[in-house]
Amino acid sequence: MPWRGPVLLRVTAYFQIPKSTPKKRRAEMETECVWYPHRIDGDNLWKIIADALNGLVYVDDGQVVNGHVLKYYSPRPRVEIEIEELA
Repeated sequence: MPWRGPVLLRVTAYFQIPKSTPKKRRAEMETECVWYPHRIDGDNLWKIIADALNGLVYVDDGQVVNGHVLKYYSPRPRVEIEIEELA
C-alpha cells in the first residue's frame, strides 16, 4: 500500500566514463567520486523518478518534501534510489 505522508527521495545516478578518457583521469572516475556535470539536468532526472514512483511507493509525488540528486561517473552506470517515509 502506498505511503500517504511526507517522503524523502534521494537519487544517485552513475554515468558511463567516456572511452576517450585518459588513464589517470579514468582511474579517478572509477572511484565513483568524480561529479558528472553534463547532459541530463538533475531536476529532470529527479522528476522522472518521482513521477514513476506515483502509486507504487507514495500516493502522489507531491508528498516528496525533501530530496536531492547526485551525479557521478562510474564504470558501472546505474541509478540508485533511496526513499524514506518521514514522520
